[in-house]
Amino acid sequence: MNDCLILIDKPLNFTSNHVLQSIKKRFNLKKAGLIGVLDPLATGMLLIVTGEATKFSQYIETMTKEYIVTIRLGYKSSTGDGEGIIVKDSTDVSNLTKDNIIRALSSFLGQSYQLPPMHSSVKYNGKKLYQYAREGIKVERKKRKIEISDIALLENCTEDIDIRVRCSKGTYIRTLVEDIGVRLGVNTYARSIRRIGVGTYTEDRMISCNQILNEKLSSDKHIVDISEMLSHIKPITLGPEHEKLIKNGTVIDIDLPNTKGDVVMKNIDNKIIGIGIVVNNRIKPKRLINFQ
Repeated sequence: MNDCLILIDKPLNFTSNHVLQSIKKRFNLKKAGLIGVLDPLATGMLLIVTGEATKFSQYIETMTKEYIVTIRLGYKSSTGDGEGIIVKDSTDVSNLTKDNIIRALSSFLGQSYQLPPMHSSVKYNGKKLYQYAREGIKVERKKRKIEISDIALLENCTEDIDIRVRCSKGTYIRTLVEDIGVRLGVNTYARSIRRIGVGTYTEDRMISCNQILNEKLSSDKHIVDISEMLSHIKPITLGPEHEKLIKNGTVIDIDLPNTKGDVVMKNIDNKIIGIGIVVNNRIKPKRLINFQ
């Protein structure tokens, strides 16, 4: 379980940190962390990165996220989900047609700016917003740029609708759900949120907490090695001399026409050395793997 990314299916009513600490303890991991978190009432894909793979978290956290969300119509929650105080309003949601809902959802496609909810871990003056919210204090927040690349209606009933949404890093689903309600002219909250994918990692690769903690493993498809983690970045091969220089932290000159930015450096045995950054045919080591 070391030096890899693990795709965990986070269960309901568990914090992301509780799952992380359980995995660390079970497998005696010295270094492990989360790439993004899920709220306690959200389920689905939680990314736990271990060992040397923690050096490459930034190349995963920017990937798009995909969710299945159940939206309750005609109700308002103080937290935007089922954890808060829920109040039914007098709006008649039976008048909402499928076409109304699809048009409202489609209006969110593309880039926009979203206000983080008070019940979130965003910090204000060194303190998390949810801490202010618990004290009944509302603070000024800055809108953040997000992008919805896909949003679709899966099913609609009288009070609930199910949607699938693919969005950028930093998108708050609870806020999106409330904003959808504004477009529809009704109060809404997220009755359930399930993350079904991150980037190219799909739902079928996840492993449940119970399975991994009890080592009931039928395959290793939930394990993403460093090579797969970085497969979306251009690779280059370094000879022995260049490999030695890079490992010593030396910037090297190399002929790489039409190449700039981050590259995955490999040796002649196709083993990953790390990430380098190319500027004007020079490679500077950025993140190096230190396998013992």
